[in-house]
Amino acid sequence: MTAVDQSRPAGDSAAPPVLGPVLAIALPVLLASLASLVAPLLNTAVIGRHDPAYLYPLALVLPMILLQNSVNESLRVASVAFAAQASGSGDLDTYARRQRTVLVLGVAVNLGVALLFLVAHPLFLDLYAVPAGSRTLVYAFVQLNTLTGAVLAVSVALMSSLYGLRQVRAVTVGTLVSLGSGVVLTAALVGWLGVFALPAATATTATATAVWASRRLARCGVRPWARIGLRAPVRRSWREVCRISVPVSLGYLLLFGSGLVLTRILAGYSPLTVAGYGVAYRVQNLVLLPAIALGVGAGITVNRLAAQRRGGRVGPSVVAAVGLSAAVFAVAAALVWLLRGPGTGLLTGDPAVARAAADYLGYLAPAYLVGGPLLTLSIFLEETGNGVRALVVNATLTVVQLALAAGLARAGHPVSHVYLALAVAHLPAVGFVVHELLRARRLGGRVSAIPTS
Repeated sequence: MTAVDQSRPAGDSAAPPVLGPVLAIALPVLLASLASLVAPLLNTAVIGRHDPAYLYPLALVLPMILLQNSVNESLRVASVAFAAQASGSGDLDTYARRQRTVLVLGVAVNLGVALLFLVAHPLFLDLYAVPAGSRTLVYAFVQLNTLTGAVLAVSVALMSSLYGLRQVRAVTVGTLVSLGSGVVLTAALVGWLGVFALPAATATTATATAVWASRRLARCGVRPWARIGLRAPVRRSWREVCRISVPVSLGYLLLFGSGLVLTRILAGYSPLTVAGYGVAYRVQNLVLLPAIALGVGAGITVNRLAAQRRGGRVGPSVVAAVGLSAAVFAVAAALVWLLRGPGTGLLTGDPAVARAAADYLGYLAPAYLVGGPLLTLSIFLEETGNGVRALVVNATLTVVQLALAAGLARAGHPVSHVYLALAVAHLPAVGFVVHELLRARRLGGRVSAIPTS
């Protein structure tokens, strides 16, 4: 079963950079990512306004959600990469087989996490010192969320794969509708189910979007559910999935662990410093979204070009995407630095916390000049099956940052010196970015490390 999508000849090395296709994907991804940030905030507000006591189990479920994200997002990247390659090569049979593997692994891993929590939940409850009167509620809520992760894995994998098959507008609208419906459904159910309205709404909307995405895929000629089973898909494709997914998953765990360590270092100064870092970190997550969107757009575009044997356009496309990222973050760095005072003041009513957040951004905002393009390049490498290189570089930079921060804190330096060290430690990444751009221009279509069959 094939569906050829090769509108240009195989050479095409003289064609201009394909920044248009990158942006055609990046902008909808950016919109969907913004909605993904807003929806949890609205759900929290709905549940918290109904009963502030429910904010306690909502806070305790965060570690499990981060673990789920490390699994589901890593499989999402694999789905997008395989679909993008199939849209270029027309080999839908190979894509369907790989997609079945992603679905099987997503469900299996999430159910494994749920089983692990079933066995080890007393340790979890003891670790977070959950009071005796709240233990049943917290356990039930966290366990339901872990089970919901299996449905989310399927929904995310199927929905996101549509990006690679050029269903960009449809999947963006579907994502916005799904997230909005989830908020509305949570608000409708909270009076009846309390805090359990959240997993109920999530499971309902995830199931609906999975069904919708399956039908869209069927119209594209792909039936990932056909001949589903544990042996056939996993045996033939699990190495290909793991090549992409494992570095992404480890990257999420690295990000989670580094955040915990840095928070611990800053806690040695004052609770005010930690609170300011929490506010600034939320601003930073929002500012860096364009880097993620551009990386996804570049990855999908290059996988498609590589599958079409149009290697001459790969190098210029990567350079154009990273160059645009550098331009975007030159502006973003300046704006965040100039507006750090009034901007953080909008996020908290405590002037002292706002000042502490502004202090962090005052040092870290200029580092976005390097951090933004580095993130774009890292996402691109993950999408094209080269995530190990990105993981090694990011892990090295993170270790250097945390070592410098811990050393300065132990030596009694002010927190401003810690922030300065975090910012300066970004500079070696410039060499990595330049090296990868030169590599992309030299290797062309061979940049994509995803097997063609």
